[in-house]
Amino acid sequence: MFSPQARHTAGLPTTRRAQNLAAAVEPPPELIATNPTMLDSGMVRRKKERKKRPPFGIPKGIVLLATPDGWRHSVLTVEGGMLCGRLDVPIHTDPQDARAAAAAMVAGLARDFHGTDVEVNWDPPQEPWSWTAHVTITVGNEPASPDAGV
Repeated sequence: MFSPQARHTAGLPTTRRAQNLAAAVEPPPELIATNPTMLDSGMVRRKKERKKRPPFGIPKGIVLLATPDGWRHSVLTVEGGMLCGRLDVPIHTDPQDARAAAAAMVAGLARDFHGTDVEVNWDPPQEPWSWTAHVTITVGNEPASPDAGV
């Protein structure tokens, strides 16, 4: 039936075609380790883990406008960006309350996105419907000097 040589090779492919198919299905371990990983004929690159930048930069100024449709704001950032939108207050809100709401919005954004507190200082108005403010980062919670109360 089988020759003694065939019994030793039972389970191994006996023809060249079968050997080639077996080799194509499972490459030897040394080839797996030395060949670079390919995907669609190109090298596979690992994604570099980048530190995510906050979607909102550190604020440095505010422009607040009273329009017939409501209060509009533009927040200028240190990085050169700008965030514009509608202030979430009723249309007929008093200008002082609108400025307070804009300052609170900017302080909240700075705290939420950058973990820092800011101070908003409004400039004297140039026009009756337009206000600008400078935003500065407040210094950490330092204890007051003993002479401060005197």
